[in-house]
Amino acid sequence: MKSIVNWLFFLVLTGSSFAQKVNETSLVAPMKKATVFFTGAQLQHELKTEVKSGKSVLVFQKLTNFLDPNTIQVKAAAEVTILSVRMRKNYEDQSLSRAEMDKLNERKSELTKRDKLLRDEYAVLEMDKTLLQKNRDLKSSTDGLKVSELKEAYAFMHQKMDEILKREAQIRLELEDIQKKSHQIEQEIISQR
Repeated sequence: MKSIVNWLFFLVLTGSSFAQKVNETSLVAPMKKATVFFTGAQLQHELKTEVKSGKSVLVFQKLTNFLDPNTIQVKAAAEVTILSVRMRKNYEDQSLSRAEMDKLNERKSELTKRDKLLRDEYAVLEMDKTLLQKNRDLKSSTDGLKVSELKEAYAFMHQKMDEILKREAQIRLELEDIQKKSHQIEQEIISQR
């Protein structure tokens, strides 16, 4: 009887070693479509990939943590048979997400500093512009200005005002870009949490 049990155990071991090897492939499928509802959202990810013949396990990564396992649907081409679909949490990703969170917070801090510097520069430019506007009356209390002095003063004021207005426009564009990037980072931080 003992030899029969040993033989069955050997058969099970050799049978599992001769069994077909399962190929596991990690994939990141980009989001193609999102529909937002009052109580949730429907996200559609799409990816085209080749699957080797035989059994394969496809692991989709970088999906939201708020998935309802009962609502996951997977579709494939006619030549592929889907045996099962299940959800599992990747706990190895948590250490990565902490490092990613630190990077995101660092980038947000840099953007906040840059935003403050640009706003301060904009305030100085506004003061310069106000100063130029207050001193646009080009006259002397005793004598009138010579034409050459008037032309020189006008050219100086024109040049300075032009520089100020161009720089203010650049700062506004940079501030808009910073706001967009900061908003994206905030959304990433929220999704990581």
